Amino acid sequence: MQESILLNCKLHKLTPPRNVTPTETTGNLDELELRRRQNIIQIACGIFSNSCSSLSTNCILNIPQLLASYSLLTNVTDATISKQLNSSLFGANVVIPPTSTEMAKFLSEWCNQLMPNYSAARRLIVHSGAAKSYSFSTFLVLTDLFFGIKIWKEPDMNEWLKKQLEIESPENVFTLWTEPDPPKDKDKATMSQKLTVAGERATRPNTLRCPIITGASLLSVHIPGVNYQDYFQLYFEGTDEMVRAIEIKATKPDSISVTNYDRHKIYSVATMRPELTIYIFTEYIGDMFMLKGQVIEALRFINNNTRQFLPVTSLIMPIWDDPVKAAQVHGNPYNTNDLLFCIGAFDDLAHELSEPSTSNPPAIQHYDLFQISGVSPKACGNAFEVPNQVKGRCLITSPFMLVLMDRIRGIPIEMAYIAKPTPTTENKEVKERKKCTIS
Repeated sequence: MQESILLNCKLHKLTPPRNVTPTETTGNLDELELRRRQNIIQIACGIFSNSCSSLSTNCILNIPQLLASYSLLTNVTDATISKQLNSSLFGANVVIPPTSTEMAKFLSEWCNQLMPNYSAARRLIVHSGAAKSYSFSTFLVLTDLFFGIKIWKEPDMNEWLKKQLEIESPENVFTLWTEPDPPKDKDKATMSQKLTVAGERATRPNTLRCPIITGASLLSVHIPGVNYQDYFQLYFEGTDEMVRAIEIKATKPDSISVTNYDRHKIYSVATMRPELTIYIFTEYIGDMFMLKGQVIEALRFINNNTRQFLPVTSLIMPIWDDPVKAAQVHGNPYNTNDLLFCIGAFDDLAHELSEPSTSNPPAIQHYDLFQISGVSPKACGNAFEVPNQVKGRCLITSPFMLVLMDRIRGIPIEMAYIAKPTPTTENKEVKERKKCTIS
């Protein structure tokens, strides 16, 4: 995203976060480590202390080069080398920790210092195998800033999860990992037997359930086979209306089937190819407002002998049916009434989507539809370029994070914060919601 956008935006200061001083003693930290943490805090403060606004149009505030400028397309695996990043926006030289999981844990700790009010928020546990890129981990860290989701990593994950499940309901703990391991006789196992294993795993309590934007739950079970034969099951659970609205498409599957139940459904997908991308659609239109045919989640499965499980998007976060409740729980600093996080279709499916309806749903006074394809519509009077010709649609109903994906590797390549102008007119439902919103 071009920096010229920032120059044409009217920036105004918000109250910066408090308690940005580290609580631990600095005597045990070397100079480089201390400077690195201070720089991270400086950038994180900058994200919250600046907002981009416009009198007539939506405006995009570029979250600085922390997200976009270093090489997201480079697989950094050398644990002995720290990447340096020059953030001209905030005047800081940032040293990125050498591994993605280290960075996730490191930044998450300081997010807690920046935003102490998020201590009671929901949590997201990230398996180290699912955080192979800086971009994915960084995005999750920023969701901690904006939405209060806590990030944990192996090897602390299992013990922490066990303790949490003893005192909290399973719905408050979200996990993302690759389970279960294939059976010992996987070479002789049939497709039916492998899917049975996945199905049994899906019915166990406290399994891999992640909320998707409709409020239903998504469970992905990856069982690697032989000769790049992969079998996946996608498990959805929710109200009858939500479950019925879920549909998926896959890129070049060998077979795909669905089993419907009263309150959940299971998709079974098989492929002989080394890579498979699954797109999850919804037709559910409720308080959170989703367009018919909107892609709400995309999963990319890769079998390259290391059994990677890479989310194409990072939209696995708690989004409540009641946006007012979401603003209260997550301490939304912008006091929005409608909290929506959505993303468009990418790659080959972009042209297959029908044009969405332009009619306003109830309680939504203003929204813009971005066609993300090479060059976006104008923001702040200037068009901005989208790297790698990313294709998709993104609906803007309120301040939220916009994620543009690398169409080849499926990782975030640019992120921005979208600020929506305050509507001039409000209906009764919006006014009633505002009465309950915490400022």
